[in-house]
Amino acid sequence: MNKTTIISIAMVLLLLAGSIAVIAYNGLGSDDDSDDDGSSDQDDTEIETADDSTVSIVLGTEVTVNGTAITTNASSEVYESSGSGYTIINIVDSGTYDISGTADDIQIYVNAGDTDEVVLVLNGTNITCDASCAILIVNAYEPDAAGEAGVTIKMASGTESTIEGSHTDEYDAAIDSVVSLLIEGDGELNVIADNEGIETWRHLTIESGIVAITSDEDAINANEDGVSTITINGGTVFADSSSGSDGDGIDSNGYIYINGGVVYGFSSGENCGIDSDLGTIINGGMVFATGKMNDGASASSDQEFISYSLNSVLSANKLVYVLNDDGDCVLAFKTLAAYSSFIFSSSELSNGEDYSIYVGGSVDGTFDAYGLCVSFTVTTAGTLQN
Repeated sequence: MNKTTIISIAMVLLLLAGSIAVIAYNGLGSDDDSDDDGSSDQDDTEIETADDSTVSIVLGTEVTVNGTAITTNASSEVYESSGSGYTIINIVDSGTYDISGTADDIQIYVNAGDTDEVVLVLNGTNITCDASCAILIVNAYEPDAAGEAGVTIKMASGTESTIEGSHTDEYDAAIDSVVSLLIEGDGELNVIADNEGIETWRHLTIESGIVAITSDEDAINANEDGVSTITINGGTVFADSSSGSDGDGIDSNGYIYINGGVVYGFSSGENCGIDSDLGTIINGGMVFATGKMNDGASASSDQEFISYSLNSVLSANKLVYVLNDDGDCVLAFKTLAAYSSFIFSSSELSNGEDYSIYVGGSVDGTFDAYGLCVSFTVTTAGTLQN
């Protein structure tokens, strides 16, 4: 039986098409701005923090702020203005803004001061904007390094929010932020995009909650070359660009650190489920991504991973499953789109263990909404991959 074996960092591995690597590493590389988990020391800038008081913004046929109709007075901390085919809710000061309700053709626009922290609480918020970004953040406090953010999008506990947006020539995503962005909370955020899903021009950190993005281009993108860092510490992240023409699931022009949580990445075109220019470091959590290209994971990763490239493209919904050396089931999946490579990482993988990969056949088990199954029995054997 042909099998793939976990190897140590001391070995040199030449990956050929159709080869399999299950790799365990110790240590962690970092750039000048980041610690070994993607976090950084806070700078000494004196900032205007978002205090305990909260501004309530209720969307609807009419928008209210703290119970009264929104003003058009541009000297107010929240005011309304007009875009080309949509209404703009302007936020220009530090603070916590609780946003609830439903509205079409509307944009939340943050243009705060350089030292202002802003928290946007999505509290059952449903926004569509067909002509531009649904949430656009052009200015706020920008920390010096990764792992911190001047703007937080917080999902209110137990709520589900849907943000559906477009893009412009300058801003590419349904949620677009020029400054570093933090996403957290105990709710669910769904992002639907005709281009990119969530984009930051600096750093992105996801701490908790359920964040599900479907997009035609990169589902998540941090776009500053050689600088940007995407850090995922917890929650469930579903980044799917497989319905579009060209885009990665998760794309950073710098680093990606995955320290915890559950992360899915699916790509379209000749792209990767997870792609980074400087390295993807997996230290924890469960990671599963597919694409027609395989960016793999870094030698600096603390957690073992399987990285596998096929010689040909498998169609969507084609079964693949993995067994360990004892014949125990590790994972099975049916992809959302055609692919020729995948990466899987979990604390269940062991250094020194042998793994075998099969295509086709059938299994008895429950697949999650994203096509992954980690508890199953093989009922019909598939074809062993070399």
